[in-house]
Amino acid sequence: MQSISVLPLHGGHAPKWLFPRMVKLAKLISEAIIGEYGEHELISRLANPYWFQALSCAIGYDWHSSGTTTVTMGALKEALNYNSNIFIAGGKGRQGTSTPEQIVQGIDYLSGKGDADEYIKMSRLSAKIDSALVYDDIGIYHHTFVFSKDKDWCVVQQAMHNATNNAIRFQISSDKIDNNDITNETNNSISSPNSSTSLDLTFKGNEGIKADSLAALNEDIKSVLNISNTYSLPHRHEILYNVDLSKRARAMLEYANELRLRTMKAFLG
Repeated sequence: MQSISVLPLHGGHAPKWLFPRMVKLAKLISEAIIGEYGEHELISRLANPYWFQALSCAIGYDWHSSGTTTVTMGALKEALNYNSNIFIAGGKGRQGTSTPEQIVQGIDYLSGKGDADEYIKMSRLSAKIDSALVYDDIGIYHHTFVFSKDKDWCVVQQAMHNATNNAIRFQISSDKIDNNDITNETNNSISSPNSSTSLDLTFKGNEGIKADSLAALNEDIKSVLNISNTYSLPHRHEILYNVDLSKRARAMLEYANELRLRTMKAFLG
């Protein structure tokens, strides 16, 4: 299950004097929860939008701006990494794209406990669900993957909805997803005042579209891409978006076609 929060975008940065205090307080609160309930409880709470928002306010950040996600996760990362049995990989921008390498570093720190390849796969799939499996005008710019040596994990990531100048926070918990198919009903907790034309392929009512997509991918790729001895161009003059494919897109389709994928999870990966 994924929870979604909508936050207004505010400019500026956290004051230099504030962030170190947030780190200290985040560490104390995290240690108290881990000591009383264990690592699983803290990871589970970080995937809860209401608790996460309350934590951000408790450690001293603005009550509802987009920075509650990025700054709070940054404080938690500095507080917990190499100081606990929980590790946080990723972040904003380049930190987000370095998530796989940081997961490996975290597994190494946790004495090799946990499956790095599995965590990397779940990180990538959860990011792709909101960027590739849900068709809308929202783009991910912050991705963090929180995990422990006991195979518990959660994702806290954020995207920008340019039309409304709002940030959208997505939170996924490992104990509330379909372990057989992470693409199945991942987004079953969505509430937003924003309006956006979208197609959510995680919705069970769209199983037919997912099945047809897989079937089309495994068809004769030469026929799909119009590759034959006779190069035939359409009667229309205009170039249609997402129909007239680039050279790179054709190469990607040809590669995927060779894999003979059978599940949407494999397709998304």
